[in-house]
Amino acid sequence: MIVRILYRGNSLLARRERRREGRTSARRALAVKVLETGDIHWGICRDLSAGGIAFETEYVPRFGQLLEIRLVPARTGPALPLCALVRVRRCVPCAAGYRIGAAIAEMLYKHGRCSKSGIVEQRASHAVSKALLAILTCEIAGKPVPDSLVEAYAVAMERWTAAHEARLRLEQAVKAADG
Repeated sequence: MIVRILYRGNSLLARRERRREGRTSARRALAVKVLETGDIHWGICRDLSAGGIAFETEYVPRFGQLLEIRLVPARTGPALPLCALVRVRRCVPCAAGYRIGAAIAEMLYKHGRCSKSGIVEQRASHAVSKALLAILTCEIAGKPVPDSLVEAYAVAMERWTAAHEARLRLEQAVKAADG
């Protein structure tokens, strides 16, 4: 169990951490696309985990709204930008406008969406997210990204692509059998 310590005045409070994944500070620019209108707003990512993201922007979303975010790593090479559909879970005013907490609903890749409907696809998507998060953590800390990490990212992407294509073939076969 993870416990977060809070200081309030002179008292020390401990409470159970509700997040399932570890998170890292990720001060990067990101684009926020409002799916209903297609408008793009710019913001700053504050922290990132395999399951969610916190960022600041001037745009005020509503609770539960689905947004597309794009966070590009500084490293050039095999790392793709982090693209995801996120669902707004929190929005509070801050100095830069609004701090938004969102859960990652779907990862988006150049090969298409990862809907997380198949368990293999979901696990592969999670591995891709974790590898990309580790790459971003190295870049933010100013450390070189180990080749083994880049290789792990490439393997995770290959596994996700294979799982995604298998799920699409299965859906097509079911549709053909029904049709």
